[in-house]
Amino acid sequence: MQLDVRENFFSGEEVSDEKVAAILQKERNNYAMFNIVGVHAVKLALDTGIVTEGNIGKVDGVPFALVF
Repeated sequence: MQLDVRENFFSGEEVSDEKVAAILQKERNNYAMFNIVGVHAVKLALDTGIVTEGNIGKVDGVPFALVF
């Protein structure tokens, strides 16, 4: 497996964890799809209940989760 994390897709405005959690919760109810990559982002998704341990994969030690 390979993760292709491109800056032009994943970069943007930096926001607080609280704001990200609120966005994840709100958009989850709108049937959004999430590509979550990295230790901090995946932990935040776990903490907010967007993903479970079973939804997390790793590529070269980097955790990721795809949520549909």
